[in-house]
Parts: sequence; C-alpha cells; structure tokens
Amino acid sequence: MRVESNSVATAIRLYKEDNGQYPVSASFQGQMLNENDSNSARKTAYQQSMELLVPKYLSEVPTSPSGSGYSYMVSDDGAGAVFAASLSAVSSGGGSNKNSCDFVSPGYDSCVIEIGPLTCSDITYNNQTQECFDVESGQGGGVCSINGDCEGYSTSSSVPDEACSWLGTPDTVWICPYPEFSGNKTAVCELNNSVCSGGSSLDYCSCI
Repeated sequence: MRVESNSVATAIRLYKEDNGQYPVSASFQGQMLNENDSNSARKTAYQQSMELLVPKYLSEVPTSPSGSGYSYMVSDDGAGAVFAASLSAVSSGGGSNKNSCDFVSPGYDSCVIEIGPLTCSDITYNNQTQECFDVESGQGGGVCSINGDCEGYSTSSSVPDEACSWLGTPDTVWICPYPEFSGNKTAVCELNNSVCSGGSSLDYCSCI
C-alpha cells in the first residue's frame, strides 16, 4: 500500500504540473475524501478525482485491499495535497511511515463536558481519536465545535466572539460562558479528519 500510495501521489503531482491544479472539485478542497466515505458526496468526489488520473497518469482508479484504506485531500487554498494509506500490521511496501502533513489539522466533530471538580488527568479518553481540554472554574462549560453543534447554540458560527474564549485550534473549539456551572470541568472532543493530522500511527501520508 505504501508503494501504491507513492505512485498515486506521483500521478497527482504530474496532473497538477500539466493542468495547473489538483484533481478535485473546488467545493471539496479542504476536506479529507475516503474511497469508502460514509458521506456519499465525499465518496463520489474521491472517485471522480481519481478518475481524472486515468488513463494518462494511472492505469486504473486506485483501490485499497480493504476498500476503505485510501484517502485524498487538497488543501483549502489548493496549494498542497496528500494521498494517504491506512496501514495494517500486514501492509506491504518499504519506506518510513509519515503520519502527518503540515496543512492537515485535526478538527473536532463534537465535544462532551464533564462537570467537576475534574481535570483531564482524572478521566479516561482515547488520545488517538479524542482531545481533552481542562476548563477552569469561571470559564463556563459550553463547548462549541466548528464541525459540530454547541450546547445552547445550533452552530458555532452563531456564537458571538465576545461570548467565548478559545481553546485548541483557533476558530475550532470555543468554551462559552454558562455562569450556572461551577467548579473545574473537562471538555473531551472527538477528532475528525484525523488522517494525516498526526493522530494515528497507522497513517502513511504522501504529502504532495
């Protein structure tokens, strides 16, 4: 899989040199696309992107042994791309594993608040798929995630900046004031787009 992922990355690079842009619809830039994505639009976008490489750059659309092991992403600004393979213990190919690309950030799908007195060291969470934030007393306990819903708000974009303080990546996780909460709290957030964000040692990322 590593060998093929590098071959696909080379094909994508050659396409970019010939066409001046990466093979992807502009509306899907900044999104990690998986060959068997649970989101049908992203799955279709992956397929269409790979089809643009056939037959000039690849003989066929790349398909992983599992049918869901390949992912592809073009950065928001279209300046970079990554083709990734999710490796298993029996994956073939040589080379050293690279599990991150500079422009891929984890992002968060949803966050769960635990009211204290608690800190992240007091609770159990999966640091491969989740990130924990300590929320001190007085900061409130409402968590807003750019890719999920906020407690008390329908979307993070509806929350006024002055009502929140930043945690984690700017514009990604907000801690919003709820005065009725007292004591320390924790916010455990589910990572999304973890492929090539450094969140998994099983990612093999061909950064283009």
